Amino acid sequence: MIAKLRFLFCCALLLLVGLVCPATAYAQVQGQGEARDTAAKDLPLTAEQRQVYVGTYTTELPNGVKGTIRIFEELGALRLRPSDEDDARRLLYQGNHTFMAEKTPDFVLTFTVVNNKAMTFKVRKEDGEITGARVPEMPTSR
Repeated sequence: MIAKLRFLFCCALLLLVGLVCPATAYAQVQGQGEARDTAAKDLPLTAEQRQVYVGTYTTELPNGVKGTIRIFEELGALRLRPSDEDDARRLLYQGNHTFMAEKTPDFVLTFTVVNNKAMTFKVRKEDGEITGARVPEMPTSR
């Protein structure tokens, strides 16, 4: 009897936490151990650190659609602009080569950096993974 009451109490508590903070409850239910910090940080990056990510990337959506995005620096911040959109979104640095698109908490880019240059990124979403690869820069002729 006590075990049943404890189980019901835990279920009710989990439901309450899910209603108050769904992202935290989802992270716990998914077995990610501790609750995820869903608050977006915006850690500082120097101009040199921002240049690691600046460039054009080819992308592929989970449904196979291909496109391009451009990551550029504007007023001391990194911004992301898909080729099919006019608006750019600010990228908030979360640490460890990971960024969150401003006002889009479920859009988190994680870059792979080689020789101080971001080469690829991944965005994990519920409907699949978005991948991106840096477009090689054309050498300038003299």
